[in-house]
Amino acid sequence: MSWKLVTTSNFERETKRLKKTVYYDKFLKVLDELKESEDPRKLGEAKTGQLAGYFGYPLGYNVRILYKVDFEAKTIVFYSVGPHDTVYRKRRP
Repeated sequence: MSWKLVTTSNFERETKRLKKTVYYDKFLKVLDELKESEDPRKLGEAKTGQLAGYFGYPLGYNVRILYKVDFEAKTIVFYSVGPHDTVYRKRRP
């Protein structure tokens, strides 16, 4: 099954910064892995509390990808990528 990948403007901006790091190659592989997955939720860690409904995928010790899965539309929406504290702090109301 192939999923449609949707990105936010914030995610695209953060991706440009990620290109300068050692995590970029793994980042590209993870996007492919999520896109081809039967259930992308199983590859990430389900968030709770204020971030319920989001999933976090670890790229490294302190780097995360934050996304949501829409099964009806067969899309994965990417919201943020970067350091743990930055990614999760931005999503809190």
